[in-house]
Amino acid sequence: MKLKATMTQVLVLLPLGVSLMNAQTVWVTDSLQRVGPSAAAGAGVNIALYAAKGESESFQVVVKAPSTGLSGINLTTSGLTGPNGATIPPADFTFYREFYVQVTQPSPDFGIGNRPLGAGWYPDALIPFVNPATGAALSGATYDAVPAVLAANQNQPFWIDVNVPRGAVAGTYTGTVTVSSTLGSTAVDVSLTVWNFTLPVKPNLKSSFGYNAGWGNLQNSQLLLQHRLQPFGINTKDISTLISDGMTISGLPYFNQSSGCTIETPPSVSTLAAAVQQYPAGFPTYVYPADEVSGCPNLAQNLQLWAQVAHDAGTKTLVTVPPQSTLLDDGTGAGRTDVDFWAMLPKQFCTNIKVSPCVPITDVPVVLAKGNEIWSYSEQEQDYYSPKWLLDFAPINYRIMPGFINQQFGFTGMLYSQVNLWSTSPWTNVQAWQAAGYTFPGDGMLVYPGQQVGLSSVVPSMRLKFIRDGIDDYDYIAMLKSQGQTAFVDTILNSVVGPDFINWTKSTATLQSARIQMGQELDRLAGGGGASTTTLQAPSNPWPASGTAAPATSLTLQCDAVSGATQYQVYLGTSATNLTLHATVAASGSVVRSAAYFLSGATTYFWKVVASNGSSSASGPVWSFTTPSTTTTLQPPSNPWPASGTTASATSLTLECSSVSGATQYHVYFGTTSSSLPLYTTVTAFGSIVKAPVYNLKTVTTYYWKVVATNGTTSATSPVWSFKTP
Repeated sequence: MKLKATMTQVLVLLPLGVSLMNAQTVWVTDSLQRVGPSAAAGAGVNIALYAAKGESESFQVVVKAPSTGLSGINLTTSGLTGPNGATIPPADFTFYREFYVQVTQPSPDFGIGNRPLGAGWYPDALIPFVNPATGAALSGATYDAVPAVLAANQNQPFWIDVNVPRGAVAGTYTGTVTVSSTLGSTAVDVSLTVWNFTLPVKPNLKSSFGYNAGWGNLQNSQLLLQHRLQPFGINTKDISTLISDGMTISGLPYFNQSSGCTIETPPSVSTLAAAVQQYPAGFPTYVYPADEVSGCPNLAQNLQLWAQVAHDAGTKTLVTVPPQSTLLDDGTGAGRTDVDFWAMLPKQFCTNIKVSPCVPITDVPVVLAKGNEIWSYSEQEQDYYSPKWLLDFAPINYRIMPGFINQQFGFTGMLYSQVNLWSTSPWTNVQAWQAAGYTFPGDGMLVYPGQQVGLSSVVPSMRLKFIRDGIDDYDYIAMLKSQGQTAFVDTILNSVVGPDFINWTKSTATLQSARIQMGQELDRLAGGGGASTTTLQAPSNPWPASGTAAPATSLTLQCDAVSGATQYQVYLGTSATNLTLHATVAASGSVVRSAAYFLSGATTYFWKVVASNGSSSASGPVWSFTTPSTTTTLQPPSNPWPASGTTASATSLTLECSSVSGATQYHVYFGTTSSSLPLYTTVTAFGSIVKAPVYNLKTVTTYYWKVVATNGTTSATSPVWSFKTP
């Protein structure tokens, strides 16, 4: 029943002689997921998007190659057709191939709170199908977007931006995206609801995101503005163009004039005034005289000199320092402070992080009363709880900070010192930032150099897209507040962030649901349809069937989807009368799925699913299942490929061994020393073969590996196997 319901929504066109067993697998997922190179195929076969006019909304299409591999992969779209024949044409779609980068040294793991995901391969760099500025085909590239080639059983995700025109007609649009290859074509359905309000060209959130080493040219600055970020250090001859693209504030060419506690002497008032006059009268500017100087001697004296010059020249100061009483008077008698924009880390904001709700440090309300602003910033891994902008943290870290958290705590701007902190080979090494013996993968790196893909400008990362969407969230909230909806906004913020920096949601579905609710309310206020009035039916048809025995202690709970629902809350527990929220699942396809791992053996579990659409909900009955005993003795993994002691066929390959009956997970250890193998990856049990891809190994080198099978209570370890690269 479930297979039939799913397959009816995908059109597969196969050439003669190609069987379904050898066909490509295609699925869709939302913009806050990352799909690993060998992850199991997803179940989403269509996607519903929601966006304001003038907003870019994204989703992903993923292709998995069959065991024979796949080539000639390309994506096209029909565009979308909406009310009364209105269209969003293919030209308003931007296609990228996602490029995998490897984290070899993960971020520090504190063992509690917000933890990194660890070493592994992450999709991040985005290779455009065509030149973004001209639409022309790219040439001379090391890495091409399409036609793409895939090794056996490997995944290739593609990122798609739908750029809603500012003049679009509100309503629901539908169309398709087609994946073609040498094995045929697969079309997936796309639905986009355009709400009856328009995102502002100029974002409400101020920001300062910088390029170094001369990369801040017009095209690269425009890329940041396209992602709703304000570039630092522009060429002033470009200011008119950049203002029309949404620029709202600019840093003057005095960036971090400090080294430790030593702060450089400020320029003369006339020199700084000349820099201000390069901009239109009244355009907001600032200088950045010092960075992370809390506790430094003579701080007030040094910053006062900068403040006096800046204020006399008609500009402001930005410093990464918490508000403090010694910096509240610039010495001019005008009542102005030494710092106008106070940039703070999350750990500096609350009086006591363990007290909820968060109480800001004493001088925060003082400087706000003086007309100053508080900005947030992220660097390295300064605590165990706040969102981290590091590549091996979940995407929601990049999304929730700019919008929901900045709004919850009153931050009006965001600082990020540079976006192109690259190693000597950025496409193959994302470990450029190291400090105190730790590595912070992807820190200071939100774009990639374009030369490798046939461009002279930079190209975005997926993480830059996550941040863009967070700034859109900030605007949704700002627009609601401006229309008197503060109580509604507070309810949303408390459901997503909570009262402190610790309890923010890690659920992408919760965040997406909050965004949809805000969009529906803005739509209603603008005279659109607003929230759905559909009466929802109760979820039904559970798997495992209620009252039966489950096949394993790790499984995927399933039930039928409900027409009109936008998300589902899954509740699970061992008491029918005391169920706790297990997961929130965004609506996608005809089946609701929620994974449950490492359940206790020989135990009866109870669960239910609540369907909702932002305005109404419907709860299914409480179902139950009983898990099997976990006393099974596991056998060691066996039958390795490459066979132990042999020479491998390539320097990039997929390690394989036979799966173990009763195992739910496999830990793969890999290295060049047989007596000291580090953990390479962890693989969830799926099918009859355990697979772990390894890439770009050294030539003529002997590698050793082993696999540990586990089921949560017992484990079994394979022998140490070896192979030699050619």
